[in-house]
Amino acid sequence: MPGQLYNLDSKYGSKEQLLRLTQALKLADVKPVADIVINHRCADEMDNGVYNRYRDDIDHQGRRIDWGKWAITCNDPAFQGSGNPDTGDDYGPAPDLDHANPELRAALKEWLAWLQRDVGFAGWRLDFARGYAARFVTEYVDATTGPDSLNVGEFWVDLQWSGSHLEYNQDAARQRLCDWIRANGERSCAFDFPTKGLLQEAVKHTQYDRLRDGQGKAPGLLGWWPGKAVTFVENHDTGSTQQHWPFPSSNVGIGSCAFDFPTKGLLQEAVKHTQYDRLRDGQGKAPGLLGWWPGKAVTFVENHDTGSTQQHWPFPSSNVGIGYAYILTHPGIPCVFWDHMFDWGDDLRRTIVQLAALRRRAGIVADSSLEILVAERDLYVARVGGRLTVKMGPRFEMGHLLPREADGWKFAVSGKDWAVWERQT
Repeated sequence: MPGQLYNLDSKYGSKEQLLRLTQALKLADVKPVADIVINHRCADEMDNGVYNRYRDDIDHQGRRIDWGKWAITCNDPAFQGSGNPDTGDDYGPAPDLDHANPELRAALKEWLAWLQRDVGFAGWRLDFARGYAARFVTEYVDATTGPDSLNVGEFWVDLQWSGSHLEYNQDAARQRLCDWIRANGERSCAFDFPTKGLLQEAVKHTQYDRLRDGQGKAPGLLGWWPGKAVTFVENHDTGSTQQHWPFPSSNVGIGSCAFDFPTKGLLQEAVKHTQYDRLRDGQGKAPGLLGWWPGKAVTFVENHDTGSTQQHWPFPSSNVGIGYAYILTHPGIPCVFWDHMFDWGDDLRRTIVQLAALRRRAGIVADSSLEILVAERDLYVARVGGRLTVKMGPRFEMGHLLPREADGWKFAVSGKDWAVWERQT
């Protein structure tokens, strides 16, 4: 829970590591969103036997945050604050901050601006947003990231139950979320708790009729205001270590993909023993899950169990490059192993980067077409998405299968026993 707001060192890493992370995310065109806990703040010192006095131990510009009891709401039932009455719900484990105090809000806005300007965050995830008035959300967003940024509030609404039975109609909860979004001037989206509740009851009890409301729409905020509905299966409160309201563990995978172990096994045996005929099944398709359901097949060369320090079922180390030549050019959802990218040297990393860039450039996706032109012991040739031709195996002579420049093909990248050509647009 929050204490020294300007101290960004934690069990998750240092401030310097966080800065490198936000910079890397921005370079990848990903906007970092910070988890902002400003409804409450843990105090550092006791007064009259209660923790309600704050220190400010980290040097920073702007207003100091060594607050006293004046920063805590006067009706907080446990921490003897002397501020204004709370504008939202009480949070029991820590002192509720008095957002009605302009001095406190000014200090929080300076801190948020620092997180945006110096640390690199581009949006806010507002923890326990029901603990303070929505109008303050408007003020904090407008003073920092602006109304066009992505912000989402954890406005946990109570659903309608009859004993242990969740009612089908959750319009009251939907309406409360809509009211909160309108009250903050549409500066923030909201986590769609009604959708989570109805979805997990649907899969838990085989009640999929829950997933359509009386108007034929999705039953949560998703059905009324999809542009403001942040849907989720689990978060750190509902699941994880807290388990306040967990999604049925056996049903989390509905809509999930699977690691394609058959493809890994057949691919590594093919390259290990020069048996590239393994890479086409009896119906002319790829032989793993990739051939039957490519949109759900997560292909991989290695993971932390099969390789790395455990070495339960390692891919031949001298052929790892050809493994990536296969998964990064073919349909499915390719997964790159951390060790290969960062610990195996510049040559392999360069190969992976080149192949990944080629995949993006050619527009290859999970369900792209795959035409296997030949699969013999020493030669495999396939055409993927009409944009790539992939050759694998030690046989040099490709005959009429060799892509020709006259037909629009251009050599792209190669390695030991493999090469890829790209069709020019």
